[in-house]
Amino acid sequence: MQQPLLGGGAGGAALGVTTVAVLRPNGPGRVDLQSGLAVGLRVGAELVPFGHRGDSAAVRLRVTEVRGLSESVAMVIRGSADSIRYRPPELFEIDKWAPGPAAGLRVWMPAAGLEQSALAQLTTAFAELRTAGNIEWVEDPTDVPPDSIPLAVLQRGGGGWTLGIAGRVVTTLPQPLTARAIRSGLRQRPGKVRLFVLLPPSTQLATHLELGRGSRNDLVEVVTDRRAADYLLVGRLRGGHVEYAWVRPNASRDMASSSTLPIRGEWWAEEQGRDSLVDEALRLAKVRSWLTMEGPPASGEYPYHLALRDLATGKLITEGSVYDSSWYGLVLRADSAQLGPWVAPRWVYVFGIDRHGKSVLLFPASGAGNVFNRLPRQQGANGFGSAIMQLGKDSLFYITPPFGLDTYVLLTSAEPLPPEALEWDGVMREAGVRGGRGALEDLLLGNSAATRGPTPSVPANWSIERLSILSAPKPVRRGP
Repeated sequence: MQQPLLGGGAGGAALGVTTVAVLRPNGPGRVDLQSGLAVGLRVGAELVPFGHRGDSAAVRLRVTEVRGLSESVAMVIRGSADSIRYRPPELFEIDKWAPGPAAGLRVWMPAAGLEQSALAQLTTAFAELRTAGNIEWVEDPTDVPPDSIPLAVLQRGGGGWTLGIAGRVVTTLPQPLTARAIRSGLRQRPGKVRLFVLLPPSTQLATHLELGRGSRNDLVEVVTDRRAADYLLVGRLRGGHVEYAWVRPNASRDMASSSTLPIRGEWWAEEQGRDSLVDEALRLAKVRSWLTMEGPPASGEYPYHLALRDLATGKLITEGSVYDSSWYGLVLRADSAQLGPWVAPRWVYVFGIDRHGKSVLLFPASGAGNVFNRLPRQQGANGFGSAIMQLGKDSLFYITPPFGLDTYVLLTSAEPLPPEALEWDGVMREAGVRGGRGALEDLLLGNSAATRGPTPSVPANWSIERLSILSAPKPVRRGP
């Protein structure tokens, strides 16, 4: 029952553990494995013979090359390669899992070139345009209502200014830029239009944005193709001053209900933005890392999964919506068929990431440390754990505006973690953490670092899962 299909197939799960069969020797101290990406193997993962995790004398392998879905190469880092059995193939299990590369963040920035003389021309032209009856001025492209009025975007491109309507460039405007030239371009689309002016960064601002390869903040990658970006640097003219923000491509008011990432950051004046835009990009990179982080292949050893519980109705929620002015709690639940005898307890953490990228620790209570969060705390009389375990109070959090898509993250681990790593407003620097840390803790706190450091191999006895739940106003009750 512990062998792969037909005795020698690709690695699979035995007793909740991801197993891998050896295939053949591959030179001195090296072996080919009969599994790869399909079971989560990556370079740096470490394996031991099945059933020998705690045996310090057992042979240990480290993956050095992954050749696709079903084959990889490992080197012997402890013990003797001669002890490995190939006929029938010996099974190994993942003891330390190597996660994928940090998700990071990809941003696009327009070419710098907003000088004071050009800004003065724009200010004059825009003041005249504001009086036009068929033009609706847009100060925030993420707040455009979903209707049939097209959005026109004026931006720098190809050494001059281009005017695009509904995502298509319709004209290149002559220099110097005038209100008359802009109105002439807008007439190519009859009827009312909305106009947003996307301003590039000044040369001074661009030189202060230390982001990308070769900088101290290389967790954020600067791309040249805006279609590959997670966020765009967008400038606007408001009240005679230029402000900048990170904005999701094609962001709209409706996107807040479908995007787990914030649709934009704060608007910053240039003087403040020199540092704040960098810090905010790093914070967004941290949020994206948590939203895309993969758990280890052996996470199935822990049978519990997260659900929200409506205090008023008792209903368990794993998808859909939660509503304004209502209380909710958290529970762990498991199908009774998944509960084996003597479930190994794990440290349990739940935190919520809201539509603005802020994280709030929900369980254990913020500031309480690791208290009563090693679960299950006791087994039943028959040796089986409870099918449902409540986390904290039954009225743990209350829904209030602003509404949008929130993410609830369940993190479990066989070793305790610092709860402060799971709660943030901005970027959390690794330098602020004291004391020695384990490999899993390094991985989690590494999501706060600004640079891509070496990725450690980490124990396979942890898991992560996410629920994306929409917070919304209460539905209007209609009469019979």
